[in-house]
This record gives sequence, structure tokens and C-alpha cells, in this order.
Amino acid sequence: MVSAEGIARKNPGSLGLLKFTQRERPVAVQLFGSNPASFGEAARIVSEKAPEFIDLNFGCPAKKILSQRAGAALLRFPDAMAKIVRAVTQATSIPVTAKIRIGLSRDGKEGLQAAKILEESGVALISVHARLATEGMTSLPTWDVVGDIKAAARIPIVANGGISTPQDAKRVLDSTGCDGIMIGQGAVGRPWIFEHIRNFLADGSLSAEPEPCERIAIFSRHFALVEELCADRKGFVCFKGHLLSYLKSLPAARALRETASRIDGFAHMGRFLEEMESRFSAGEHSWTNRN
Repeated sequence: MVSAEGIARKNPGSLGLLKFTQRERPVAVQLFGSNPASFGEAARIVSEKAPEFIDLNFGCPAKKILSQRAGAALLRFPDAMAKIVRAVTQATSIPVTAKIRIGLSRDGKEGLQAAKILEESGVALISVHARLATEGMTSLPTWDVVGDIKAAARIPIVANGGISTPQDAKRVLDSTGCDGIMIGQGAVGRPWIFEHIRNFLADGSLSAEPEPCERIAIFSRHFALVEELCADRKGFVCFKGHLLSYLKSLPAARALRETASRIDGFAHMGRFLEEMESRFSAGEHSWTNRN
């Protein structure tokens, strides 16, 4: 999720968020903002990176984004959304998709209207988060509205929101008729969820959660990639947040998270991961700080 305005103005911080490696493909760049001209210029710049598609964010509920009349705030202004889509599709040959929420009010009419206008304006696919813009991430998803959007659409619709287990995924696909699912928060700390869902949808099998040592190996791999690609304070803070989520799934999670919360840099983080791997490999599933 990158500011279209920031890219259009060639802000170094915004341009830095466009970095990705070939091994990360397929990859998308998601743009947010409110100015169609900035979206068009941003799309031209993003196209030089040749992502597989460009996504337009009309669903972010963060107050900072809403205050800019961006993200989910644009559900109130369907004509503005249409202008943004046209500006982007005219600026690039890369497929353009969009993400929305079901609406701003309980009946979800804004989501239905937005999906119709986005389809008519030329987006190739729409992802629908099954909560209102005012509901953040905590309320129960409203899947019947997503199903209504899917029933009215002629393009693929992807369901999003509150999917954290393989059973959730199947239930959502069955109840909405959507063409796919999108997972965000459900993968934080549990990146193996995608494989587990694929297995369950394929043959109904429930995969076992990884053993502690397997999980630690995943944490360590993630850390090594962050260190390689983003070895600055921002990268460290981002990984630390992921690590605290990873640790929820381990024995002695509370003690581990207390220790991890005090880590203050990459070197300290590396030592913590090495010690954790050593202890769990030796069958030591408790955690007390060593002096």
C-alpha cells in the first residue's frame, strides 16, 4: 500500500516501497489516494517496475487515510472512484484491480454501488472486505453482503476479512460463491495458513501445525530476509511486530514475548533467535531469562 501522491511526486520514501526482487513474483502494488491525476502518474511510474497487477485501495478504514478522502472514504464518492480507475487504466496496460469494504452503512448499498461502478470503469477483479468502514478489523464479517456483490458482478470477486482457518476459507467460498479469498491478518504469525487452506480445499485434510523447531526455522528465515533487504530501523521494527505474533504459537509464549519486547536491534534479535532455536532443539520448552 503506497501513496499515489508520494509516487507521483517521486518521494524517496514512497519510491522505496516499490522495491521487490524477482523471487517475490507474482507481486502487486497497491495505491491509495484521492487525486485521479496523481493516480495516473503513479501508475505510469509503477508500470516501469512491471508488477503483475496494480490494486486500488478503496477499503482502508484508518482515520489518517479517511481524513484524506482516500481509502474507504471514497465509497461515498463513486464518481471519484470511477475517475481514478479511468486515470489508471489509461496510464497502463497492466491489469488493474480494486479493494473495497462492504460499505459505510449496515445495508451495504455503498459496496454494491461501488462494485458496479468499478466494474463498468474497467477493473479486472474486486476484493471485498466483509466489514463496514467503521468496523475496523474486530467485528464479525458480514458475508451475505459479499455474496450479493458477487451475484451482481460479471468479473471475479475475492472475499476478504476474518479468514483465519481452513474451515473459515471453505465456509466463505461456499456461502458467497466468490472466486477466491484474500488473507491478511490471518497470516500474521502463521504464514503456513496458505498451504493448510490449499490442502483442506483440495481433499478436506487438516494439516498439523508446525512443530516448535519448524516454526523457529520460519521465524529465522523471515529475519534473514529482512536483514538482507531492509536492514534499517524501519525493517527492524516491522519484523519485531511479526516476531511477537509468531511467538504466540509457541510454548512459554508469554515469557518469550516479554523477552522479545525488550530486543533493541538486529544483533540482539539474532542472538535471541539463536538461543531460542538452541533451547527448543534440546527439548527445553520453558523459558526463563539467563543472566
